[in-house]
Amino acid sequence: MVTQHDYDGVGSFRSVSKRKKPTRRFNDFEIRSYANADIIAGIRWHYPADLDTSITKFNLISKYLVTDKGVLYATHNFTRGYTIMEKACYKNARLKVEEYDTKLAVANASESRYHEKKAITRWKKLRQEYLATCSAIDDARKQKRLTRLSDKSTVAVSFNDAYSYSDEQKRELAERGIEVKTLGIKDKVEALGYTVKEHTNRFKIKVYDAMSRTFRTEYLEY
Repeated sequence: MVTQHDYDGVGSFRSVSKRKKPTRRFNDFEIRSYANADIIAGIRWHYPADLDTSITKFNLISKYLVTDKGVLYATHNFTRGYTIMEKACYKNARLKVEEYDTKLAVANASESRYHEKKAITRWKKLRQEYLATCSAIDDARKQKRLTRLSDKSTVAVSFNDAYSYSDEQKRELAERGIEVKTLGIKDKVEALGYTVKEHTNRFKIKVYDAMSRTFRTEYLEY
């Protein structure tokens, strides 16, 4: 099976096999950065009908954003594979680094004369240049991308909040004459107009039973 990715335009995935599977296309594309201006420029280029002038990011988690026309997007980092040319260049650079590592190790183990010290300086410089080549290739593979979530009308985001009081806790505190002044994440998100639902989670622990001399499983809710 052969896969190809189009990184200059809208991201795509093409699958070719004997069964001739249908082509799958993912509606994501690369942008320069996650700054608002670059996000807007990317949307205008790939999906101009999705946006007029602005976007709004979710204050709690900046992964999600919505355009002023109500279309949802998500940001995500992506590392593409090596091209054939990059793979060859990277392999050659790594071999050169290993070659100069060997030369430097041999030179450092012996008593070097003046002309050998000059060679060591040159080897170190070339080694750093080949390492920089590897870093440049890897940096070029790292992409910032946007995914169009047009099929979704809402996005649910989970978060832990140790600073907000539940409605029941607030009532109990009010009955005791205690005013709640600290605002947690829940309070701040609700103030922005979002709907927040509370869920009880639990985690598993092992407790040693001295009587049976075995561990039993218990669950603690939070």
